[in-house]
Order: sequence, then C-alpha cells, then structure tokens
Amino acid sequence: MRPPSSVPEVVADQACHAAGSPCWHPQAGLLFWTDLTDGRLLFFDPASAKGAALPGAPKVLACAPRDDGSLLLLLADGGMASFRVPDAVATRAGTQPWGLQALLAAAAVDGRGRLYCAAHSSSEKSGSLYQVRMDGTTEEVPLAVGRITAMDFDSSGNLYCCEAGRRKLLRFSAHGQAFSEPQAIFQVPQSLGAPHGLALDAKGHLWVAVWGGSCILRISPSGREEQRVYFTAKLVSGLAFGGPDLRDLYVATSGAEDRKANGPGAGALFRLRPGVKGLPKHPVSAVT
Repeated sequence: MRPPSSVPEVVADQACHAAGSPCWHPQAGLLFWTDLTDGRLLFFDPASAKGAALPGAPKVLACAPRDDGSLLLLLADGGMASFRVPDAVATRAGTQPWGLQALLAAAAVDGRGRLYCAAHSSSEKSGSLYQVRMDGTTEEVPLAVGRITAMDFDSSGNLYCCEAGRRKLLRFSAHGQAFSEPQAIFQVPQSLGAPHGLALDAKGHLWVAVWGGSCILRISPSGREEQRVYFTAKLVSGLAFGGPDLRDLYVATSGAEDRKANGPGAGALFRLRPGVKGLPKHPVSAVT
C-alpha cells in the first residue's frame, strides 16, 4: 500500500484535448474517463499501471458503473450502451431529450441508483437536468441553475453542482423527486478559473477541479477552502476517487493540443493520495 501523498503523479498520458467523466469501476478495478473531442473511452489499470483507449467502443460522452457489473455509456449519438469489461458493447436504441445539438455536461447517480444528466445547448446560458431511466424514458427535473459542468450526490441525497458561468458551487437539498432552491456554498476566485469537476470524500468535503487554475480545491461543507493541490496542467477538468480502498484521487486534465500554453502535463491523467477516502458511489440501477 502506498503512503498518503498530496504530490500528483502522471499515471497515464492519452493526450486528451477535453477530458471528462472520470469514474472508478469497482468490479473491474479500472478507472474510466473520456475525451470529448473524439469520444474516446479511456481506461487506467492500477494493477498493470497501464492506460489505453478501449478499441471498438462507440463515441462516448460520459460513463457510470451499473449494478449488474457493466459500464453504462452515454453516447455522442444520443443513445445509451452497456459495456461489459472486457467483452463487447451492446447499444440501446433511442435519442435522449437534450438532442444532438446540445452538450451533455455532467452525470451523477443518487443513493437509489437513479441517473441524472445535465445538458445545455451551445447558444444558451442556462441548462437542464434530466432523470434518465434504463427503459429509455426520461423526465426533466426543474432546477434553478445555469450551465452545470459537474455534479455529485452526498450520502443524504443532497445534490452538489458546479456552475461554471458564475464560478459557484451550489447545494440542492432533496425533497422526494424534487430539489430545493440552490444554496451557494463557495465561489472560485475569478483570478483562479472556473469549477469543472466535482467529487465528495467520506467526510463530506468537496474536491473541485479548477479549469484554468492548474489545481484542485478541497472545500468544507460550510464553504471554506481547506486544501489546494497544483498540477503541471492548466486545464484541470475532472476527478474521481478510486482504488480498492477509495484512497486514490484520479484527476483528468485537458489541453494536450497546446502543451506550451497549457503545461507539460496537459491532457494526462494524474493520481495522488490525499489522506482521505472517497465517498462510495452508487451504481446505476436497472430498475430506475
């Protein structure tokens, strides 16, 4: 077992232009993430210390583990697919309600295994939240928020969102199928950048990837910055806890097309040991 360390190390360099959706698959023991520019589905295997793109996978925007052990893929063509590691991809038919002209920006699973997706069009400042069911049906969820770049649920069912336009972290309390009005708990300084990735640890603190700030922040539930970790990449775009004990923090970065401007580590996947466990993720339930 490696000792705790807040010094990030590059564990895989797939030269991502727009990395997103990192997630840990506990059954497979793999970290998955995507490159939104070409829809590549990428993985890192801690056991072999190797990372690669999965051959034959369709263009993927986001992914999340399912309760049957497969990996749910949200596809660039608007459909869904179920990927069984390391077998094959079985694609579901159907187009999601945000359509092909909109951008799927974030996905998260609540404690009941329900999948929520945030999307927005390239021409609008506001976004929409949808509950996506595995039978292909969807339901739009009213949410008073602008463009969401990341979101996650805590153990009480509260929803946390990164709103990049106003650089805010928002908390929504769950009330059955609905959510409360947003409570702003932290604002990223304009000089630093915009919040772009989000993960919760077991103590209820938020870890935030800062796009343009070369760093991640640890924010307390009361909204106080408690830790800042810097990277050799300017565009820090997503993060997820992983490893068998959830004590590894994986951080995805973007901007490999211009490493002179974005840093020598731009586009690489980093790992660090922050000294705290991540909050276990719920898989997507087949019955939701």
